[in-house]
Amino acid sequence: MKFSTFLFLWFVGWLGFGCQAPPAVQTSASSEISRLKITDLAPLQQSTVQVQCAFAVLVWRIPSEKMQDLPRCLPMLSSKGITVSEPSAFESNGLWAAAGSYDQAPAVLSALEQIGAKRLGTKKLLIFQDYPEEITGFPVEAGQTLFYFGTDKIPAGKQVPSGRLSLMLRARPDNPQRGFASVRIEPVFQPAVSGYGGIAASFFESLSFREGRVLATMTEGDMLVLASPKPEETSVFSRFFSAPSSKEPGMLLFLIVCQKTGE
Repeated sequence: MKFSTFLFLWFVGWLGFGCQAPPAVQTSASSEISRLKITDLAPLQQSTVQVQCAFAVLVWRIPSEKMQDLPRCLPMLSSKGITVSEPSAFESNGLWAAAGSYDQAPAVLSALEQIGAKRLGTKKLLIFQDYPEEITGFPVEAGQTLFYFGTDKIPAGKQVPSGRLSLMLRARPDNPQRGFASVRIEPVFQPAVSGYGGIAASFFESLSFREGRVLATMTEGDMLVLASPKPEETSVFSRFFSAPSSKEPGMLLFLIVCQKTGE
């Protein structure tokens, strides 16, 4: 195993695999490391259905007063490694994305600690056959209009049936570039499936939003940060970054780490 791969696995293992509840008491780095197991460092086990790509989504709560300065607080990350489908609309909806590599992880964690960020948990996304997985989302009632901004901050809205608006991640191995994955993150509305025995036909009726779409090419250990430094309350996309009810107000930041990019 290459040293870089080992370092990456150690990094993600230290942060913690799987979905977790927010820790009740802050623990030191040494105690976190002492709880590592051999299975934390092992590669993903093979399953009956081949896992094409895998990601760990680390969810952080950022103090509200620090959100606007987030891009300045994370200068080690860059937007050059990503593509936004509609740059003007992306910014108008208050969204921000930046990317980095595994060797920048210590600097990222240190910067988040300095602004008072708290990690709420980690979620695993296993991608099978290019099928998308949800980063976060919320239910939508029938007849509700999803308001957001288009290019040049032109207001737009779509009335939808009952369902769910999700921030979805789709990925597939980048065949021309072995060891890389093509990643797409975007808001997607999926109508609820009604009727007895209804199955996932709603996926094919889903509605995606280019205004919040991010494209990137990632390899194992790469990171992608997605946040809303200047949340636009009029935009429904801002709800993705609303922190759970807490005595400490803040907004969410998603730190997405690539764990697997295919064979």
